[in-house]
Amino acid sequence: MGSLLVVEDDDATRRCLGRIVTRYRVVRFASSVDEALGLLESRTDWCGILVDLNLGPRANGGFEILERARERFPDVPCALVTGQIEVAVVNRAATMNTAVFGKPVGEAELGAFLRRVIARDHAFQTSLATRLEALSAEWKLSPREYEIVAWLVAGQTRDAYLLRSGMAETTFRTHMKHIFRKAGASSFAELLSLALRRLFSNEELTTNDDARS
Repeated sequence: MGSLLVVEDDDATRRCLGRIVTRYRVVRFASSVDEALGLLESRTDWCGILVDLNLGPRANGGFEILERARERFPDVPCALVTGQIEVAVVNRAATMNTAVFGKPVGEAELGAFLRRVIARDHAFQTSLATRLEALSAEWKLSPREYEIVAWLVAGQTRDAYLLRSGMAETTFRTHMKHIFRKAGASSFAELLSLALRRLFSNEELTTNDDARS
């Protein structure tokens, strides 16, 4: 799995964001523009980037980070967090294909962004990621439930998911009960069949080599 970069200079906000996103991906934290730029230069395994707009004395420092991120990783999902949403900020973020969230931000607000991160990490084709997003909305899946369904659709096994995510088997079973109920399925096989029928016509799923290992 790739890493998620979170850039936030406020300790309380960083802890809050960390509690949410660390449940889904390995997180690398930075508290300044320079630290974040250094991480972007030294690593290439990013699956998502979540940045505060104003960092210390550098107003709009988040945009400096996003500009560099877009140069190096144009397809990685990015999101900007700000305490005051303004039209100019939203418009500039839109030119970078970056979502904008107002503080305080919680798991519900970050749900769509986290699903994009998961889809990116599985290297799903854009059309398939869009269909999976729609299916997730229809079934009202949480980001974690979405990740599990995405993992199964990508042809991976339960044991492999438990190994890579570090999730306890009892927790996994609880999530699966919720997914079965929401999807109207009673088994792994039925769930996968339902999902594949909804997601595919004649298109094939594309995953990266790492996801298959």
